[in-house]
Amino acid sequence: MKSLRKFDNRIIILAIPLILSAFTHLWNVAQFPSFHPDEGVYIRRSLQILTGSGLQDPSARYDHSQDSSSAYDHPYFGPIFLAVIFKIIGYPQSLNTVPEEGSIETLSSVPRIITGLLAILDTFLVFKISERRYNSKVALFASILFAVMPLTWFSRRVVLDSIMLPFVLTSILLILEIRSNSKYLRPLLIVSGICLGLAIFTKIPAFTIIPLIAYLIYQNIDIKKFSAGERLKVMSLWLLPVILIPIIWPVYSLLSGEINEWID
Repeated sequence: MKSLRKFDNRIIILAIPLILSAFTHLWNVAQFPSFHPDEGVYIRRSLQILTGSGLQDPSARYDHSQDSSSAYDHPYFGPIFLAVIFKIIGYPQSLNTVPEEGSIETLSSVPRIITGLLAILDTFLVFKISERRYNSKVALFASILFAVMPLTWFSRRVVLDSIMLPFVLTSILLILEIRSNSKYLRPLLIVSGICLGLAIFTKIPAFTIIPLIAYLIYQNIDIKKFSAGERLKVMSLWLLPVILIPIIWPVYSLLSGEINEWID
């Protein structure tokens, strides 16, 4: 009975930030914040992938007035991720909208609901990271702050940052899980590396998280148990997907004969 009560308390503690996050990120998605042109760009690219027109968006050359000669502004995982979800839910065909003012609001609401659900997932991940790193009290306050801080409202928009963030947080959480699940060391390292690789493949600045996670790996693994060669192998298990997944971007440009444009 005591353990059941403790379990119920944990559910309540976790529910508080999740409910707050749901209100913050899903209330009035069609009206706030204002629809940014970048949101239309990423939705367009996702729909282009769905139609089988390829990963590269030629019309991206006209999205940036300062550098109208280049279409290689970001890697491809963000639009791929949205395209997969759009395919699963049948967007936009399932909405049965007709060309009128209200249909634009409906069409833009669905992608924002998707990013809002990702923000709720982010709140959960912040809770679990803080709980693993510190304790449940810190986790509660950290996740509540994340749920309601004005700084996080950017994740209401359909932008690459909203898609990148859950992969970064998942990568961090998996490394923190090593201390309590050391027998799953290699799977945790590999999946953490894949998550960070996908985050970088979504938006390049995610590579700045590499030193942080490398430090957490060093801190959460008993290095003394490993020889120098084993330590290198452990780090390579994590680092290889972090490097190999984003390399798909320049390799694709090379195969497309546009490597010079990618470099520019």
